[in-house]
Amino acid sequence: MGNIFFENWTKVGHVALLTVISFVTLFLFIRISGKRTLAKFNAFDFVVTVTLGSVLAYMMLAQVNLTEGVVVLFLIISMQLLFAKTFPQIQGCGKTT
Repeated sequence: MGNIFFENWTKVGHVALLTVISFVTLFLFIRISGKRTLAKFNAFDFVVTVTLGSVLAYMMLAQVNLTEGVVVLFLIISMQLLFAKTFPQIQGCGKTT
């Protein structure tokens, strides 16, 4: 049950750096994608938000490398925008209320 509280300062610095880079990357992607990413919340947007948070956590804790995390964030936000524009135009996929 070795080092559960502290291992070394190098790992602490690495996690701190990845946290800053990951957060800034997500912030930039959300700013670029527009208000749709956070506004007009529905069930699909909730799933996307939870997924983004999960990916961000993996990036911060270095469980995936930075490039892989950035690609995943980009793909999730891109798919959300694509689905938001495509599905309301298909009859029967819009709002049911």
